Amino acid sequence: MVRPGLSVALAAILLAAEAAAQTPEAEAPGFRIRSEFGAPLNADRGWAAPDNTPATLEADRPFRLRVLARSAGRDAGVNRYRLQYRRNQGAWVDVEAHDFPLPERTVEFDFTRAAPGARPLGWSGGLDLELIETAGGGAFLRARAGGLDRAAFIEPPWPLEAFVLGAEFRLPSGQGERFELVFGDHRASASMGVRFDGPAREVRVVSVSNGEETIITRRAFEFPADAWINTEIERIEDRLRVDLLDGALTFDLTMPDPPAPGRAGFRLGAPGMIELRGFTLEGEPRTPRVSLVSGGAFTHGDTTLPLLRPAGASEPGYGVSLQAWTPAWAAPPGALGEFEWPLVIRRFSDGAEVNEDGDVFRFRMVDADGQVANAGPDPAVTLRVPAGHLGGTFVETPGRIGPFQASGGDLYFIIEPAETDNLFMMMKSQDGGRSWREIDGPNRPATGDLEAVDARLVGDTIHITHQITEAVLHHAFATSDHPALPDRWLARDEPVASGDAISQMASLAVRSDGGQVIVYLDDTLRYVRRTPQGGVSPARLLDPDAHGITAGPQAVRGAADAVHIAYFEADGALWHRRLNGDMSSSPRQLIAEGAGATEAEYGAVLPLVYLQETRTLVIAYRLADGTLWERRIVGDAPPTPPVRLSARRVITNAVDSQQPAADLVSDGADLHALFVDAGTRDIYLTSDCGRGWTAPSRQVAAIDGSWVRGGVYARADGVRVYGFVYDAGSRGGAGMNRFGEIVLDDLAGCR
Repeated sequence: MVRPGLSVALAAILLAAEAAAQTPEAEAPGFRIRSEFGAPLNADRGWAAPDNTPATLEADRPFRLRVLARSAGRDAGVNRYRLQYRRNQGAWVDVEAHDFPLPERTVEFDFTRAAPGARPLGWSGGLDLELIETAGGGAFLRARAGGLDRAAFIEPPWPLEAFVLGAEFRLPSGQGERFELVFGDHRASASMGVRFDGPAREVRVVSVSNGEETIITRRAFEFPADAWINTEIERIEDRLRVDLLDGALTFDLTMPDPPAPGRAGFRLGAPGMIELRGFTLEGEPRTPRVSLVSGGAFTHGDTTLPLLRPAGASEPGYGVSLQAWTPAWAAPPGALGEFEWPLVIRRFSDGAEVNEDGDVFRFRMVDADGQVANAGPDPAVTLRVPAGHLGGTFVETPGRIGPFQASGGDLYFIIEPAETDNLFMMMKSQDGGRSWREIDGPNRPATGDLEAVDARLVGDTIHITHQITEAVLHHAFATSDHPALPDRWLARDEPVASGDAISQMASLAVRSDGGQVIVYLDDTLRYVRRTPQGGVSPARLLDPDAHGITAGPQAVRGAADAVHIAYFEADGALWHRRLNGDMSSSPRQLIAEGAGATEAEYGAVLPLVYLQETRTLVIAYRLADGTLWERRIVGDAPPTPPVRLSARRVITNAVDSQQPAADLVSDGADLHALFVDAGTRDIYLTSDCGRGWTAPSRQVAAIDGSWVRGGVYARADGVRVYGFVYDAGSRGGAGMNRFGEIVLDDLAGCR
């Protein structure tokens, strides 16, 4: 019995002892854990531990579990199995299928791109399915039903509790003209669907229970002859919405008896024929503690060869890929078979739930009746959270979000727990970035949608501006330096401005009296002044001289409480404007042209740096070719000539952010820039310590990077470092945020 909170090492020792006590030495292997995720399904390599031995594995790193199961011997059509887990001594929980790192839930069949003549993969049922080539070189799916009503189904890898089902179909004249899109199908027992009846000129919502059909609603509709019809069916809880031909017919209804999650597909009346260009099923993605993921090296239903038992001692089993259930297993009662499950255990999941270092996860296979099918001991994994691992999701369109350092050395950084649950999380590290945990979670801001967040540490408080589509908000967090409320949210969800933003982009500067200037994107850029007491001035237009939309603001406080703002104009020009202490504005100054003219390129300016000693503003920016440049404004002088930071191209619009994946900081008069290279997706560093920008040097490799943000501070040992957090390849999902640091005294040319 392993208790929560045990160290990883002690947990592993106790688990090994427990397994040894439960499993006689002569007993045949019942499971094995594979850490080499990309190994072929039937390769005898990449194991994390010997047979029947628990393993210690890292959070947010997929692995595979091979289990020996015993057949329940039911009919082959229902002899299927799923996986369950229990965390520490908690209850057993069904493992759902949600991919990693991006938990997309979409099954899409684009028949126009398929190879003609073949039967499409992934469908079951009695319909005759054939891909037909068109005269223009494309294709469509033709389905036929002979003497009986027939159907074709897919098994979605998740429960159909909420979904959008879409199809583009054609009812050929004289071919029966009765077609039904089905969801929540449970074979002969129950189903529900939307039926399109051409001769009757009707659309009906029908349900079937124990062979009895009920028409829930019927709507008149004149089907265009031999025309392609696109339709969308959306279910949210007990509500159903049906839309045909982009609004030609739309209606909503409450389902009196919503179906339990089941299969989805389509059914034809006999005799009949239907033609489809596409079929799409979108579910509601989630990020649970543990989930089944794509197999990577194999596809769902690939046959397993015996690795745990000798050949001839077991029936072939299956590899399971992004599915909650195994394929139907045609094995006699008591037969043994091997199943391999690709899994991930996350650090953070929906609801900001956290899996801790040392947590123990046990697994078992169960049949449709919940009977355990493991032929040996329960597999077990002890979780290890590696040093520097945060997990969670990077804030989209970030300004400065940390790491910020309190005077005692504590570090703070802002993240979200998951792409599917946008919650504000203030993360704290007390050991220089080795370990991180959320602080004051119960009192976090209520507003999600973290797509434009910018923050400044001033004294003992982190001031935050945060824009959603409808509003701009202010939050404040007290660090461990705060004398009265350390490590607490001081202000949450305070309104600053409202509007209907064309995109989310905001930045702030904090003045010496604690007041703030906040610039944000509405229909174009506007700004407000917020007093230390919370009063907000009327919004003003930032650039009345602009000929088009302005966007992508970055702000920083300069000398005499002036606020410098650099921003983008829709023709690809970049401008600078200074707001003086009395809120009067300087004339705008052209910084660059050629930053691109698309919405994806709005955020061309990096976070600004102001060098107080020399009264120098440093504006770094990205041009449309992906290269990084900078210009400086000293006092009231004109901008210096442009200087290229690097010939390497930076990632732009990473994860739909409209920004370059790059960061700029200062250490005294020295400047340092980290960026994600577009060619390699690795992170590079370039520095200017008074002798020009250095050749970029690779700092983090083999990560498929998307984001980086950092700050300069002194460690507990007095060494000055550039500490940074980067997204190591989430592609918009979660689980890949990691911490790193660069010792500045070690940099060539900066000693």
